[in-house]
Amino acid sequence: MIGKSIELTIPLAALAEERTRHQSVANGAAENGCRCIRLRSDGSEIEGVMAMSPVRDRTGRVIGIASIPPRRR
Repeated sequence: MIGKSIELTIPLAALAEERTRHQSVANGAAENGCRCIRLRSDGSEIEGVMAMSPVRDRTGRVIGIASIPPRRR
């Protein structure tokens, strides 16, 4: 996965919602305890809860997103 988009781990049916969530974090909001679905390497789905936070540079500008992978519910 190194160098590839995180979107490869998101099922197509959940992609629009996930993009909205990413945009919210990119705008500076943290997402804690959001439910999400991810794809395993074998293509099966796993549902869980994850947290996403903006990563900021020294000036406070958002330069990335840190996330904690889903944990099973």
